[in-house]
Amino acid sequence: MKVVMAYIAVVLIWSTTPLGIKWSVESVFFVDAVFARMALAALLSWILLKLRGGALCWRGAALRSYFAASLGIWGCMLLVYWSAQTLPSGVMSVLFGLSPLITGVIATLVLGERAFTPVRLLSLLLALAGLVVVFSGDMKLGGAQLPALLVNLAAVVLFCVSAVWVKRVDAAVDPQQQTTGTLLISIPVFILFWSLLSPAQPVMPGMRSVLSIAYLAVFGSVIGFVFYFYILRNLTASQVSLIPMMTPCLAILQGYLLNDEVLVPTTLVGAAMIVFALAIYFGEGVLSRMGGGLTKLRERAVQRR
Repeated sequence: MKVVMAYIAVVLIWSTTPLGIKWSVESVFFVDAVFARMALAALLSWILLKLRGGALCWRGAALRSYFAASLGIWGCMLLVYWSAQTLPSGVMSVLFGLSPLITGVIATLVLGERAFTPVRLLSLLLALAGLVVVFSGDMKLGGAQLPALLVNLAAVVLFCVSAVWVKRVDAAVDPQQQTTGTLLISIPVFILFWSLLSPAQPVMPGMRSVLSIAYLAVFGSVIGFVFYFYILRNLTASQVSLIPMMTPCLAILQGYLLNDEVLVPTTLVGAAMIVFALAIYFGEGVLSRMGGGLTKLRERAVQRR
């Protein structure tokens, strides 16, 4: 039950991330926004760890796990924030919806996970088709947006590689320790890029950007990452990668309620396709477990006779 609740929390938190990132770079340069978010998140995560009486392990598998996870933070976030200056938040969500397919391929090759049974492959293809339908009216990319699309796609690949790498290391580190260690290791990289790319003349940020950065630091980074690393320890990499497939539907609703975005029929049809695809994906696992349970019951009944 704890895993289910953590999974739902990550879906809800991450569904707000694209819009939060978009708002945070409205009046703040992208590298300033991501550095401020991660620096604040690292400080808060370290304080929470100390309040819990925890300590960081800086050797062995724990250190390797921090490095593996950091690729999905500094590598992914720098690219996402840069592309957010050009791409709509909806398109960003669509690209991250590709992560189950990418993670499944990587997990199959590296971890030996049996991610692509025929039924699950069909469900993933259906979900991807649903994502295309959802944003079919909005994905009109001009010449200036094409580089941003490719950069965002690279961020998705780094996110998937990081998730599989953490799963392969399998350090059994406490989620709070994992989050704190990962953020602290990532900070020097953010400092480097901030010193190289930040504009010489600082700009007074708007209130919405400031609040978005604070929200993303507390919920999107500290709380979200703790839950993320927790479910990553308890589920397969392919199951965790389904989160970015669910978030676009919720992001649509948030855009409608908070950003005056228009809901169109294709949005509703695509969302229904995604939900149905997820039901197929998880339903196969449930049915297989039920089938295994029934087989064991039959075997026990035969033995008693």
